[in-house]
Amino acid sequence: MNKINRKNINNLIGVSLFIMACISMSLIVRTAFGDDIWYDEVFSLNFAKKSFGDIVSLTAKDVHPPLYYFYLKIVTTLLSFLAPGMSFTVCAKMASVIPWIVIMILAVTIIRKKFGIITAGMFALLVSSMPQIGYYYVEVRMYAFALLLITISFMALIGIIDDSSKKVNWIVFFVAGILTAYTQYYALIGVIGLYIVLFVHQVINKNIKDKKIYVMAVFSIIMYVPWIPSLLNQMANVSESYWIQPLTLRSILGCVKYMFLPSGWGGIMIYAITALMICVTILVLVMFFIMKPSKRDMIIGMSGIIVLGTVILSGFVLSWLNRPIFVYRYMIPVLGVFYLSLAFMLGRVINKCNILVVLIIIYAVGGYYTTDAILNEENNKLEQSKNAMQVLESIPEGSVIITNFDHVTTLMDYYKENCDIYLYEGELDPLVEYMFNRPNQTMQRSQIENLVATNQNVYFFGSFNSRDEILEDWSSLGITSNEQASILIERYWINIWELKHDGI
Repeated sequence: MNKINRKNINNLIGVSLFIMACISMSLIVRTAFGDDIWYDEVFSLNFAKKSFGDIVSLTAKDVHPPLYYFYLKIVTTLLSFLAPGMSFTVCAKMASVIPWIVIMILAVTIIRKKFGIITAGMFALLVSSMPQIGYYYVEVRMYAFALLLITISFMALIGIIDDSSKKVNWIVFFVAGILTAYTQYYALIGVIGLYIVLFVHQVINKNIKDKKIYVMAVFSIIMYVPWIPSLLNQMANVSESYWIQPLTLRSILGCVKYMFLPSGWGGIMIYAITALMICVTILVLVMFFIMKPSKRDMIIGMSGIIVLGTVILSGFVLSWLNRPIFVYRYMIPVLGVFYLSLAFMLGRVINKCNILVVLIIIYAVGGYYTTDAILNEENNKLEQSKNAMQVLESIPEGSVIITNFDHVTTLMDYYKENCDIYLYEGELDPLVEYMFNRPNQTMQRSQIENLVATNQNVYFFGSFNSRDEILEDWSSLGITSNEQASILIERYWINIWELKHDGI
């Protein structure tokens, strides 16, 4: 095959990968045009409506740094001005789409010029349609933003590896690292992983005396000093009470499953394509090593594994030392680094053996199943949310809403600000009561009878099987229930009953 034909084929393959990535994301973004949110997103939306000073104060009481909320506030303010007909919630979801757009621009420009169109296109496909990642481009949380920042850090690191004399790469690496650290803590650990990669590069190339890496590390710590008291306070709060399940050795397999298994019900095909994607990834690694890559290529190829491994290992160590504080989605910010390294190695392998271009098909099929699963789930939520919002709008102003699940309590705090919201015999995050200025939101059995008897519009928003037991118990107090609706808001099925007292 002559060089001209090979270049044309590579261009065709690369362009096709970009098109698949864009189609996948355009379909997913369509599901963002709804006002349904889940528990964690309530915090994002509430914080974004506050002043910058209040954001710092609120995040200090939460479990994340403040930069994402600054970003979210700026984006929602701009989008609300430019598109006044768009709801605040949808504007906030669009703030997670923007990082994907920037990543695509970087893939088409810098990554394509440096590594070729197949590597760039493969990275675009992986970062757009691999399992789990698509959800976070339409969720009002910091993961997509952190993904963008740490990917920029990695690209700057590659620039340093290629030419350490260019100061701009060092500056971008330093600044992007600091911004990442102020966005999400496990993304911060990912940045530490990148520093490890840079240090290894310096050692291998006998540049260990180069002061720039030490200066950057010291100044990074200095730049983070103002937030350390808040970090320590957050860690103390986490040690007192946190909901995450304990980690075991099986959790390592859980990490692999999270990265490669598309959501949804696809039967044997889903598991078959998952197994194939894992096998192809291992095959790419093995063949990359067999090729005996240069020191430079080896460092770039292994960066994804080093950074991802640093995050996972840190999650396990921190959980064993204190309490479980690692969930699989905390890997999302560093997956951009992992996928770029994987795309780089795959590009090198294909360049060495053209026939191995067929390996791309496995990831493309996996991307198809992933996109299909996300669309099925999110489109259902979007359709259900239309009915849910109508039902919530029908609840009269000044009503009393009683819930039996703290996530639903918090959602109603956000959706029904003009109603009194209570959590029945449960414990609510103090930050929820603080940010909504609703002290004493919990209610005990001894209070329910008088509450229903003295208020005109009282509703029970019941979740889980315990709702039936609660209603049965209330009936012994003379409280009758009339079911009004059953709704789905994001991931919460809620049955709504109107409550009355027999004495009225």
